[in-house]
Amino acid sequence: MKRLSDILKDLIVLSIDDNLTVEYADIDSFSRNMDPSYPKLKSPFRMGKNDLWIAATARFFNLPLLTTDGDFQHLDNHLLTLRHIPKSSLTALI
Repeated sequence: MKRLSDILKDLIVLSIDDNLTVEYADIDSFSRNMDPSYPKLKSPFRMGKNDLWIAATARFFNLPLLTTDGDFQHLDNHLLTLRHIPKSSLTALI
C-alpha cells in the first residue's frame, strides 16, 4: 500500500470538459472509416468504448498514448502519437 500511495502522489490529475466527447466521436468515426476528411484505413476498426475514452483523453490533452497492446495502432500518426511499451519492461515498475 505504501508503494501504491507513493506512485499515486506523483500522478497528475487532468480535468475534463464536454469537449472530450468531440474527440471521442472523431476517433470513432475515423476508426470506422466514416469521416471523409481522413484517409481511409485498410479496413474499419471498431474500438471498445473504454479504448475510445483513453484515446480521446490522450488526444484532447495532446499527450502521447502509452500502451502495451495493438488496439490503438491504427491511430498512430493520424490522430495521436502512440508509444508502445513492451509488457516485459513493466516488471521493473512493480
